[in-house]
Amino acid sequence: MTTSVIAKPPIPPDEDQRLEDLRQLDLLLTAPEAALDSVTQQLARIFDVAGATISFTDRDTQYYKSAVGLAPPYSETRTEPRELSVCSHVIGNNEMLVVEDLLADGRFCDNPVVLETGIRFYAGAPLRADSGRAVGSLCIVDTKPRTISHSERELLHLLAGGVMAQVKLRAASRRLLERTLQIDRDLQQAVRAQQFLLPPAMIGDDSWRIEHLYRPVDRLGGDFIDVQCRPDGRLAILVADVSGHGTSAALTSAMTKIAFLRAAGSSPSPAGLLSAIEHELAGMTLPDRFISAIAALFDPAEKTVDLASAGHPYPLLLGESGVEMPYRDNGALLLVAPETEYHQHHRLTLKAGDRLLVYTDGAIEASNGDGEMLDIGGLSRLAEETARSDGDTFLRTLFGRIKEYARNGLQDDVALLSITAR
Repeated sequence: MTTSVIAKPPIPPDEDQRLEDLRQLDLLLTAPEAALDSVTQQLARIFDVAGATISFTDRDTQYYKSAVGLAPPYSETRTEPRELSVCSHVIGNNEMLVVEDLLADGRFCDNPVVLETGIRFYAGAPLRADSGRAVGSLCIVDTKPRTISHSERELLHLLAGGVMAQVKLRAASRRLLERTLQIDRDLQQAVRAQQFLLPPAMIGDDSWRIEHLYRPVDRLGGDFIDVQCRPDGRLAILVADVSGHGTSAALTSAMTKIAFLRAAGSSPSPAGLLSAIEHELAGMTLPDRFISAIAALFDPAEKTVDLASAGHPYPLLLGESGVEMPYRDNGALLLVAPETEYHQHHRLTLKAGDRLLVYTDGAIEASNGDGEMLDIGGLSRLAEETARSDGDTFLRTLFGRIKEYARNGLQDDVALLSITAR
């Protein structure tokens, strides 16, 4: 009397790498998916068989991702021990397996799964990862012995490739979604950090006030505003516009903040402040990056403002006589010429009711539907109208008018800062 021995499926020599390939696909213990269920349903119909499955095999267990005609108890558990699985022979040999009559094959005739489910015919093609390793199988089964032609084998191989293309696309989409979500979380944190770098929206007392408003066109912007109190009682102010948008511009803006903080308390003049920022940032940013900026030192006691510009749009002085530009010359942009020294600056004395408006070019480059930019003349008109009608809400109202002119289609960051004598 002889006792048959159930043939255990072979273990691939690169099993650890195969399991890592499987892990990357993130398929085990996941819910059924309509797209893959459609494949097994059509497969059973095309081959006119009792069942079809898509399964993936872990170290000890075979998991059914999709199955049609799967007999109990495996239809409920959707798992099967690897050592008893016929599909595991496909995995172990990394090649198609066709058994026309399982009960006539010594490897499977006493297999409990075969006997429990009543299957007689099996044909399975490997589902291969990008590495070429088999991580699962696409199989058809029937309850009676049968044959399968060469063309049907080729079709099963072709369909297995299609299944894996879909699985890989799913995994890539999942990784892309996870990466996108992570980027979004990082951006949210970066937005909070950028907001944290801004000074208070309003500082001052009964005789003066400094206010600002910043609206990036993307979540992260390249415009920059800062106000720092100095030991001598004056306030150091910087309004800057880093070329470009997004993360890179925002990082350069943060670097500008650090350079400004280091120089704000000791620079003897706004021109010296620009020179210090230029020297610190030179060589530390991308070659095509440049910055326009206005630096100012404001004396609240005397109501004087010393200004120096590095290629920045001219500020506007709003007073009883209307709107004027306090100067009409400009220095070179920051980061264009290495180690540039800035010397020229302008002094203004603010009278009660005067308001100095500093802005970035996103304000004057706002374009209407006809392609006409607001320009400095249009901004002057809007600022004068806004100053007459709105006091404490001046910047918010002015930004609303700029945005309205652009028909809510601003293409650049907008930063506004005002210094008001009261």
